[in-house]
Amino acid sequence: ELEAGMPAPQVIIKLKTGVKRDGTLMALEADTIIESGAFSGAVLTMSGVFLASVYKWPSFEVRGFEVLTHKPSIAAYRAPTAPHTFFAIDSQMELLARELGVDAVEFRLRHLMQEGDLMANGQKWQSNGAKEVLRRIAGHRLWKDRASWSAQSGKDGRRLCGTGLALGGWIPGLQPTGATVRLNPDGSLGVLTGQVDIAGTNIALAQIAASAYGVDIDKVRITTGDTDVAPMTGLSAGSKTIYTVGTAVLEAARDARKQTLDIAASEMEAAVEDLEIEDGRVVVRGVPDKGVTLAAIGKKGNLYMSKVPPVLGVSHPAFAVQAPAFAAELARIEVDPDTGQVTIHDFVVVQDAGKAINPIGVEGQMQGGAVQSIGIALTEAMMFDTSGRLMNPSLLDYRKLTAADLPNIETIIVEVPAPAGPFGARGDGEPPIVPAPAALANAVHDATGVRLTELPLSPERIALAVAAKGS
Repeated sequence: ELEAGMPAPQVIIKLKTGVKRDGTLMALEADTIIESGAFSGAVLTMSGVFLASVYKWPSFEVRGFEVLTHKPSIAAYRAPTAPHTFFAIDSQMELLARELGVDAVEFRLRHLMQEGDLMANGQKWQSNGAKEVLRRIAGHRLWKDRASWSAQSGKDGRRLCGTGLALGGWIPGLQPTGATVRLNPDGSLGVLTGQVDIAGTNIALAQIAASAYGVDIDKVRITTGDTDVAPMTGLSAGSKTIYTVGTAVLEAARDARKQTLDIAASEMEAAVEDLEIEDGRVVVRGVPDKGVTLAAIGKKGNLYMSKVPPVLGVSHPAFAVQAPAFAAELARIEVDPDTGQVTIHDFVVVQDAGKAINPIGVEGQMQGGAVQSIGIALTEAMMFDTSGRLMNPSLLDYRKLTAADLPNIETIIVEVPAPAGPFGARGDGEPPIVPAPAALANAVHDATGVRLTELPLSPERIALAVAAKGS
């Protein structure tokens, strides 16, 4: 798996930034170089665009390069190239704030792009919660109390204590999709999509269908059909499932609800606008005794010789508006200056979900993404020798984090609605994996005074850097 699998790309980013002494950003020059292995296919645009698009650079030049080697081909390992890109640009913003002697959070907030600002590719930024998540994490007690934590340095031995935060984001993909919602003879709903259930997305889709139609979630069944029979849904990737497929399910459920009310209105000789769905029945508003069950309507649409059409809601939307999603993360750490070992005491994730359809599922995404990203930051790397041979081809040598390595991960959900998302929801799969490398690098910088520019932030690199600084 490790030798022949498709890993994340290796990335080299070179930055040159110009800033006035009053903190005004002036110019950015950057190269982003992505190794793609044996075949082309790097997500080069994400790295190039993000470098010059999150903060306002009046002048910028960003060059992107894809390099092919005889190593294994790369694949999209969750927010491809985004953790590397924000590791570079956000730790650079931290460094600039330190050099200028200004508050690091206020410095970021001052220069963050806003809705309507042009990105590097000429596309306008859509509504997002970048400022909200940054303000929320800056208000956290661990950030406000960072000075007292730093004062612990030198106590209990020679440990060095530091706190760091960072901002990161992702622009979820768009793809035309489709869904159907059918009223069954037992009064339940059958939702058909071609979307693979990743990380519990079917639960959220069922919640959307239940809310839009007007039944309890236990009356909704999600069926994932294969591509020969199910509506087109596209990739199960890119933080787009709830944003796009959720919208299709929402519209199809509303279509099914309208058809149901039309049939009930004809049955009861009532106006559609006077009807509502309550407890599995269509009733006349204000006259609860006058009604017809959903099961009865569903059965009539399935009877031999029936003139009542079956209820089948359909939606197949395309999309033009993306919904950027941001997360901010904070790490409180201590560093052993002799060994370079980093111990994480606290870790906080704040993320804008737009609308948390399934809050427990969103928190799971936030924690899982944080763990992956902490691994990228501290331990995980595929190491090749000069001939291109993989030197750590098994999990005995490839250092994955376990539960014993991790602190409690606190999750805080922020909701800044996405105008085109179902009930305001936006994708939440990629953002939590993005900021951790920068947050941990900034925390190490705070603890040791050393700025590391290479991942992972291994004990060897930290110890050597601290020793070199001391000498």
